[in-house]
Amino acid sequence: MAALSFQLQYKDAGTKARAGKINTDHGEILTPVFMPVGTAGSVKAVTQQQLLKDVKAQIILGNTYHLYLRPGLEVIEAAGGLHQFNGWHKPILTDSGGYQVFSLANNRKLTEEGAIFQSHIDGSKHLFSPEKVMDIQRIIGGDIIMAFDECPPYPSDYDYAKKSMELTHRWLTRCFTRFDETPDRYVYTQNLFPIIQGSTYNYAGYAATKGFAIMQDATADFGNLSLTARLAVFNTDDYDNRQYAYENDVLYAFSFPAYYQHGIRHYLMANYKINQHFTATIRWSRTDLFGEATYGSGLDEIAVPHRSEGRVQVAWRF
Repeated sequence: MAALSFQLQYKDAGTKARAGKINTDHGEILTPVFMPVGTAGSVKAVTQQQLLKDVKAQIILGNTYHLYLRPGLEVIEAAGGLHQFNGWHKPILTDSGGYQVFSLANNRKLTEEGAIFQSHIDGSKHLFSPEKVMDIQRIIGGDIIMAFDECPPYPSDYDYAKKSMELTHRWLTRCFTRFDETPDRYVYTQNLFPIIQGSTYNYAGYAATKGFAIMQDATADFGNLSLTARLAVFNTDDYDNRQYAYENDVLYAFSFPAYYQHGIRHYLMANYKINQHFTATIRWSRTDLFGEATYGSGLDEIAVPHRSEGRVQVAWRF
């Protein structure tokens, strides 16, 4: 169905105030908007009729962390998504669980892979990675789904806030990759929104730099053989503006290269399932820089402006 669209309708000449309209497959949202929070799928203390007629809500929010734990994804998926589960047929936004990662600081551990946290219900441990959060929100079925982020505490010192912001940016790339790999779960379009972090610090003292990375992924499935490929074009002013991009890799390997300078990168991965126990995977990647004599720096520098990598893995599952 149609993708989300936004129209700027009014802009105040004397201030930065503005009004607009978001169109989704479940209806329109006039902005700015008050969005009631339905943490566990429904808004407390009001009926659905009051929510529609008295509150006149245009959109409600569902909490990914709480819905994942209870009632659980199997229940929501069996109902046909959160719209069918709670009987709300206007737009729904689902958050990413990033705020819960912050609020559960005493019961979670942050890594580059994601956040390991302990359930407040039964104490069980769970991993929220950008990929898993995208999969969870696909099943919940929000019209607008949010990228996984780290919400830094306030106050935070400058170094922590900057590292947190950069982690959120790297996670965002992985969110977009996973989102593009997975189809809409139900009969309407889902839309991924980024989240801006950085605390309250002014980063204007840094020299302005710019850069971009444009990526196109392709996948093909031929029964026992599956192929995954990507072509990326990038151009940055300097290393400080490097663009991170998560890549699929062989089992238990982690590929998260930084794109900087000007060039192209591509990779191809083939996975062949020989039988129910035996799987073979081959991966090849190459980065080419334009207008450079070398690639890398320090001990990693090589005397040509390109670098290739290959991996072969044979896995036996008992």
